Amino acid sequence: MSISKKNRCTFPHSGRDFTWWVENESFIRIISQDRQFYVDYLILDTPSDAGGLLAVRGKEFHGLESDRDRPIVLDVPKSIAECFSHSMGSVVDAILTWSLDSNHEIIRYTVTQSNYLGIEPIRQVGG
Repeated sequence: MSISKKNRCTFPHSGRDFTWWVENESFIRIISQDRQFYVDYLILDTPSDAGGLLAVRGKEFHGLESDRDRPIVLDVPKSIAECFSHSMGSVVDAILTWSLDSNHEIIRYTVTQSNYLGIEPIRQVGG
């Protein structure tokens, strides 16, 4: 099944085409043409100590097992949020570059009742 292109942008990266769009003014959604790579980047309400939150929905993501339940929420580097001062394209490029880098640091988040947005960090380097 193909991905709808209405109100969405195609973005070439690393020899592949990805489609991205802003959902409900809250998330940037990025999905590969084969739907194996699928992430949501939270635009609003990011905890101040986080570089941004990324929900991994697809099976393809370096450092995460493909058989785990989804979504898996990760903290991303602050440099991604800093790209908003340039353009949405630079944000999408930064998300894809970080996500597809097999050496990125993975910091997982789990849902709890005790902190901001119900998110608590669990540091996990590599995978």
